[in-house]
Amino acid sequence: MAKKKTTRPARKRAQPTPVDASKQALAEALPGALDRALKNYRALADAQVPDDAKAFQQHQTACKAALAHVDALIKLAAAVDDAGRDRQGGADIGPLIERAEAAFKSYAA
Repeated sequence: MAKKKTTRPARKRAQPTPVDASKQALAEALPGALDRALKNYRALADAQVPDDAKAFQQHQTACKAALAHVDALIKLAAAVDDAGRDRQGGADIGPLIERAEAAFKSYAA
C-alpha cells in the first residue's frame, strides 16, 4: 500500500528586521557615497594651494575633513559588508572598499 503524502503548510518568508533593512539600504547607498567623497577629496587636493597663510590653513582643514569623511564611509562600508550583506542579497561592495582604502592610503601619506 502506498503512503499518503502529507503536505506541509508553506513557510512564510521572514521579514527583514528594521536593522537588516537599514543595513541593506546602506549597502546600496555606500558605493555612490564613497565615489562622490573620493572625487570631492581629489578635487580639493588637486586644487591650487593658496599662498595666504589663513587660506592655506582653511584649505588644509577642508582636505582633512574630506579625508575623515572618506575614512568614515570606508569603516561604515566594512561594517555593513562584515554584517552579512551577501545574506541580504546586496551588491558586492568589497572591491569598492579596497579601492577606497587604497586611494585613502595614497592621499593620507
